[in-house]
Amino acid sequence: MNTKSYTYHSEKREISFFNKRFDIYKKQIFQRYQRLHKAIHLYSKEGELKDIKALDVGCNFGFWSVILNQLGADVHGVDISEDMIEIAIDFVKQADCDQDRIKVEHMNFLDKKLPSECYDLVYFMEVIEHVNNPVDFLAEIMRVLKPGGSLIISTPNAVNTFSILKQLWPNLKGLFKEIEKEPIDTGTHLDHIYDWNPFAFYRLLFRNGFEYVNHDFITLEIPFLYHIPLNIPLLSRFSRGMIFNVKKPLDTN
Repeated sequence: MNTKSYTYHSEKREISFFNKRFDIYKKQIFQRYQRLHKAIHLYSKEGELKDIKALDVGCNFGFWSVILNQLGADVHGVDISEDMIEIAIDFVKQADCDQDRIKVEHMNFLDKKLPSECYDLVYFMEVIEHVNNPVDFLAEIMRVLKPGGSLIISTPNAVNTFSILKQLWPNLKGLFKEIEKEPIDTGTHLDHIYDWNPFAFYRLLFRNGFEYVNHDFITLEIPFLYHIPLNIPLLSRFSRGMIFNVKKPLDTN
């Protein structure tokens, strides 16, 4: 029995913790309003990824890489955090997946160690808001994608209901002071550097060479009350998150 402890968001966890989290995430791919379901079905309506070579950038403890593998993809997961990759390596080893078709690796994605035009599909889920240089990441994703390959990317929506209400807080200076006290490198919303509305975010993608395929919003929320598990037109635009499917043009000359 594995009793090894791992450092995860500054806390010590055993492998059983990650197995339980994986079970939760796995259920989400069958729930239409959840991010993981949308991440699969924006790319494949059938929810299958057979014969797809996929890259998971910012793979965390490897849960998404395993899910992609279980859906039929050859998967390469990379993360800059040594702690995360230590967990991911052990998690993948004991997961129900095709061990010959999945690899997780400690890597600074911007070091350009991956071959050009190698991947059919890149997942960049809830990561771009954490990085100092989002344009550099998009350029590197463009380089490693095959012509016609897809990028599935999700990020918080700056015009969600919680953020709108937060603008009404009477003491913004007090909130700024709280930000100054926040711990860093938590891997949570406290490390978000950027926040985009849907138009600015698509502009970022388009101006970095990507072509639009489709998009969706994730979990409409009434702050302090509940999540609405429905895709309500117009209202869904105020959801907590957004997800885009964009592709590398076939002709990149």
